[in-house]
Amino acid sequence: MLTKDKKILLVGTGDLGLSIARNIKYYLPNNILVLSNRTLEKAKKVALSIKSKTIDFKYINESAKKFDIIITAISGHSQN
Repeated sequence: MLTKDKKILLVGTGDLGLSIARNIKYYLPNNILVLSNRTLEKAKKVALSIKSKTIDFKYINESAKKFDIIITAISGHSQN
């Protein structure tokens, strides 16, 4: 079982990311969830709806050490 007070980074706030975020907030309410997305505004919109925080995607590499768990929910295809 996941202990409380873990800092979780979720990268990707599309349909899958939103579903994961909602489940984390529901099933693991004592943990800190931070969202990131290539588009910061989209991450902020999702974060506002689930009462979470965001981090700008461009700072992910330097911030990764601050998180206990990192989950990626990003598309594997190009948007060209």
